[in-house]
Amino acid sequence: MKRILTLLIFCGCVFAMLGDRKADRGIFYEEIKTQEKHEKEKKKEKTFTFPVRPDAPEPVKQFLVNPTEETAKEFLKWQYLYFKHLEKVGFVLRETALKHAHEVYPTMGYPESVLVAANYPHLRQELFKKAVAKAKDKFGLIYFFSSQCQFCKLQSPLIEKLRKDFGIPVRGVSIDGGLIPEDIPQVVNPDLARKFGITSVPAVVAVIDGVRGPEIYFLAVGFTPLDQLQAQIIRLLKFKGLIDEFELNINFQGGNE
Repeated sequence: MKRILTLLIFCGCVFAMLGDRKADRGIFYEEIKTQEKHEKEKKKEKTFTFPVRPDAPEPVKQFLVNPTEETAKEFLKWQYLYFKHLEKVGFVLRETALKHAHEVYPTMGYPESVLVAANYPHLRQELFKKAVAKAKDKFGLIYFFSSQCQFCKLQSPLIEKLRKDFGIPVRGVSIDGGLIPEDIPQVVNPDLARKFGITSVPAVVAVIDGVRGPEIYFLAVGFTPLDQLQAQIIRLLKFKGLIDEFELNINFQGGNE
C-alpha cells in the first residue's frame, strides 16, 4: 500500500512539473506551434523556381531564375548576339539555296528563286501572273487606307498594279471617309476596319474562299514594296494548296512557252 501511495505521489509531481512548464509557455503554446508550422508550409508552397534546362546559356539561366535589372542587361546582350547569328544563318542559307538549287532540289528546284531573283524581273512577273491566274477566282484582297495617309499614297498604285496587271480582285476600304484617285473599287467603311482589327494603314488583307467559308489572312501592314507583296501572296497560295511549286519554277512552265 505504501508503495502504491509513493508511486501516485511521484506521478503527481511529474505531471505538476509538466503542467508548470506548459503554463510557462502559455496555454496556447501548442496552437501557436501548429500555426507556425502551417505558415512555414504555406510559405514553402509560394516559393517558385523557374524551370530552366541545365544546359541553357548562363545569361538566360540567370535572368529566368533571378530576374533583376543586371541579369536582364546580360540577357539582352546575349539576345542581341543570338539574333545577329540567326541573321547570318538566314543569309547564308538563302544564298546557298539560290546557288545550289539544282543540287538540293534536283526535281523541282528552289520554289521561290524566280520570284526573288532580281536578274529576271520580266520572267518573275510572268510566273507570278500565271500562278495567280490559276487561283484568282478563289482569293481576293481588301486594301485598307486613309486618304490623308502619306504611305497610302505610295501603296495605292502598287495595289492597283496587282489588280490591273495581274487580275487579282481588290476592294479598297477607306477608314477616314476620303477616296483615292486609283481605279480600285472602294468604299468608306471604318467599322469594317475595326472588325478586322486594323490599327494602322496601309494594310492588305487576303480573303480565301475556304471550305467552311471566307478565311482571312493579313499580308501586309505599313508600306510594302511590290515584290514583297507578291512573295506574300505566293506563300499564302502555296500554303492553301491553290498553286504548287511548278507554277513558280524556272525549269517548268517558266518562259519556255
